[in-house]
Amino acid sequence: MVLFGTYIDSKRKAARKYIAEWQATVYSLVVFSATMVVMFWASVFLYTSFYFTYMPDESITWPMNFHYQSCQDRPGICSNPYAIISVTDPTRGSVLARGQKYRVVVDIEMPESPTNQRIGNEDDMFNVGMFLINMSMRTHSGQILRKSSRSTMLRYRSPLLHTLSTVTFSPLLLYGIQEEKQMVTVELFSQYEEDPVTPLSDVHVELESRFVELYGAQLRIHAIFSGLRYLMYHYPLVSAAMGIGICMVFLSAVVIFSWYQFSGPTLNARIGASQGTLPNGNALTISQENSKLANLADDSED
Repeated sequence: MVLFGTYIDSKRKAARKYIAEWQATVYSLVVFSATMVVMFWASVFLYTSFYFTYMPDESITWPMNFHYQSCQDRPGICSNPYAIISVTDPTRGSVLARGQKYRVVVDIEMPESPTNQRIGNEDDMFNVGMFLINMSMRTHSGQILRKSSRSTMLRYRSPLLHTLSTVTFSPLLLYGIQEEKQMVTVELFSQYEEDPVTPLSDVHVELESRFVELYGAQLRIHAIFSGLRYLMYHYPLVSAAMGIGICMVFLSAVVIFSWYQFSGPTLNARIGASQGTLPNGNALTISQENSKLANLADDSED
């Protein structure tokens, strides 16, 4: 009976030890899974914050409202049309990123009228020619940062092509679905870069012809991405995977270092307790224990 009771007690202890080990394993898996989930979402948050902070807008568009002076003695306008576009945001200031190159474009919607097809100078309105578009980048105080001038005109269409196009699209023209107009696109700056000291505030645009007829116009600024920004814009999934992975590696290193810092004293205390203690409370090292056992053996022999 004593042997049977001892056997039952040993099995009971083994079962308790097995259950305790499984509980510790499950607890470790739960803690590890929770830590990985927290680090993953923290990495996603860090990469998303970096993306919206580092990446500028790819394209920004502003409508252009032209102003002019009307003639007092006759119908028409007596000054060149001009427009002032504010490219700043009330909350964050300049919308252009420092060190980023931009492409500045003006889109003018012009009717295919006889006047636009025969734009000339102020002395001879019926000279066939082009008109200039002047643009100046200015600061809030009015300082000119850069200037540019480009010439443009309507795309030429022969009378025969114009007649055929009118006959072909006459149903659409009658119902107003299509109009006899052209969108003239003019590139003023191919690689404009923001000045880090004096940021851009206003864009001044002037048409050097008072005979231009237009429906509307808009200013477009496109970012020319290169390097890391090019990768993040054209390959968002690859860059996101790389960025989140780098953040997870960094966070893992931080977690491991923190665990080592907080768990190190506890482990040292457990090691010291397992090695034994002296009456005064100091821990015994292995060499001290061996020397003490050797002294005891010598005393017993004597």
